[in-house]
Amino acid sequence: MKKLLSIIVLGLLYCNVSYSKIVFRAECENPNGVRFSESILHLQNDRLLTGEYEKDKFSGDDYIELIYDNSKPNQIQFIWGTDNRIENLSARTEKFYHWGFIKENLADGFYYGHWSLSIPNKTLTYYKGNTRSDGISTAISNGMFSSKCKIKK
Repeated sequence: MKKLLSIIVLGLLYCNVSYSKIVFRAECENPNGVRFSESILHLQNDRLLTGEYEKDKFSGDDYIELIYDNSKPNQIQFIWGTDNRIENLSARTEKFYHWGFIKENLADGFYYGHWSLSIPNKTLTYYKGNTRSDGISTAISNGMFSSKCKIKK
């Protein structure tokens, strides 16, 4: 009996039960925005193809849900359609939250994206793009998207 009691007491000592409080939950519309691209065609005497800014929207009508709680102050939960992941924040204050990524692609360039949430403006922005150079052409493209959010505290 003493052994069982000792195991229970030691288990409780090592068990770290903490409660987290949701600081805010944001529900944001599917982002709308503009995109731009420019290419240099190497097989056509480096002819420059300049695109125009075009209106763009992500497909589907899924809302983006963001959940921030005080148990993980440098992370935010990001839910969009079937995508549900924890993102590491690059920077944050009580009013602004930022996160993003840069990854190499197979065409000697990069994919990049950066999200910013403004609590006072109730706005989520997403800046994304890519660069590439594959021997046939060299290109850069980017887009800027935003959506309005409902913030629940």
